[in-house]
Amino acid sequence: MLSAIELPIDVEAELGEKSATVAKLIKLGKASGPIVDNFKKIQSNQGDQAAFEFLRIEADGFHATPYGHCINSFTVDPCPKNLECFAGCRHLTATNLPEHIKNLKVLENKYEIALSDLAARPNETMGYNNQILHATIRLDNIRKLLKTPTGEHVFPDGADFSKINNSKSVLDD
Repeated sequence: MLSAIELPIDVEAELGEKSATVAKLIKLGKASGPIVDNFKKIQSNQGDQAAFEFLRIEADGFHATPYGHCINSFTVDPCPKNLECFAGCRHLTATNLPEHIKNLKVLENKYEIALSDLAARPNETMGYNNQILHATIRLDNIRKLLKTPTGEHVFPDGADFSKINNSKSVLDD
């Protein structure tokens, strides 16, 4: 799909490979997140040239992860979920590439085994319910990713982990 999208030659040359990829994904409507939101806002308020200049500087954020594609800039901070994209991150886009499917199938199997092992244990350990919940959510999300068509966002309404939520702490009720 990306190879069919054309950008003006001078714009593509200025952007560079990663930023041009992000521009094409935006044009296809297959990208979301703070970079995309800011691009659209700048484009609306200041025009294409300013928006593409923003992408050139900020959109190093096209990453091929072990599970799909991510459009989030890690220039300043690393991924806040340590590439646990299937935790519900809104930046994740399905690829259905064989290596991604293989990685996801391995994870699916590991979580199935973990849940089976947990179910066989007595519910007497601290954190038992949290372990079950954690593994169940991850397994459900991995299965959702496996079913998502190529180029589609897996969690379009998911959390934006790139934004720090300072309103709560672990000590809050």
